[in-house]
Formats: sequence, C-alpha cells, structure tokens
Amino acid sequence: MEELKTMLRLGARYAQGFLFGRPAPEPSSLDPAVAVELKRFLREEFSRYFAVDTSIFRLVTRPETRTPGSMTCSELDDLFRGNPSINHLVVVDKADHPLGLVSRQYFNSVVSGRYGFSIFQKRNIEDVMKRDVLIASEGTDLRVLEKLAMERREEELYEPVIVTDSEGALTGTITM
Repeated sequence: MEELKTMLRLGARYAQGFLFGRPAPEPSSLDPAVAVELKRFLREEFSRYFAVDTSIFRLVTRPETRTPGSMTCSELDDLFRGNPSINHLVVVDKADHPLGLVSRQYFNSVVSGRYGFSIFQKRNIEDVMKRDVLIASEGTDLRVLEKLAMERREEELYEPVIVTDSEGALTGTITM
C-alpha cells in the first residue's frame, strides 16, 4: 500500500501488482480492506488539488470603481488610454453597491462618431454607464452563471459580470 501511495503522489495513473490480486486467467475482485484504504488515501491526499466548489467566488477580481460625480468621461478616456490592462470599471454608490458598468468597448461605442467625444467629454461617467448589466451573487454556481451569460444579447456576451455579496455590495467582476 505504501508503494502505491508513493506512485500516486508521483503522478502514476495506472498500477498493477499483488496488492490488487494474484495473476489469474480472470480478474479478481479487489480486497475490500484495500479498497477502503485506497479510497481514504485518495480522498485525503487529492482533495486539496481538486475543488468541488463550483461557485464563482474563486474567479472574481476587484475592478476599478468610481462613485457618481467623481469622474468625467474625459478622465475615463485618459484612464483607459493610460492603462491598457483596465478594460472596465464599476460605478458604485457610497455603500459600494453597483449602479452600473462602463467597459472600454461600450465607452468607445458611446463616444465614437463625429461629435461623440465632444458631446460627452465633460459629462460624468454615470451618464454613459450601462445600467442593465448581469449581476450575480458570489455564491452563484458557475454553471448557472455560464448559462445566464450566454443568454445575453450577442453584443453583451463578453461584458464583465458584476458579482455582489449577500448584502448586495460589490465583490468584484468576472470577465467572460
């Protein structure tokens, strides 16, 4: 049993030997005591590598946030241009509850056009934020979120999903 445990720790996927049974023309059943010991070992040794938790909490990252009135569209444009890694921000109230989202792509589509930026540059970000966004609780099962996200309109498929805690406060976002 100790040799088998060592082999499994080293990554062996298959094993054979007298522990499992003596050579015979037909395979024999595994000794029940060996089966119990093997199940216990696998459960203890490998449970730390394979999470059974399928909640979205593990995928959440904390995005940039701003409150209403704290940033103009011109400042947001500067933020996006100066920080290529920032692709969205969440507008939150003073209690950190999400009010909407401004993604780089959505912002560019709103302010593009002949006079778009001129019209919006002095306005606050809440004037261009998207209010109708997918919001999920941090305990949501990943498979449920996947289904909800893929049911969105085509132009929204890859927008970030806002994740909140049980009180409705922002936990973070998940980029699809």
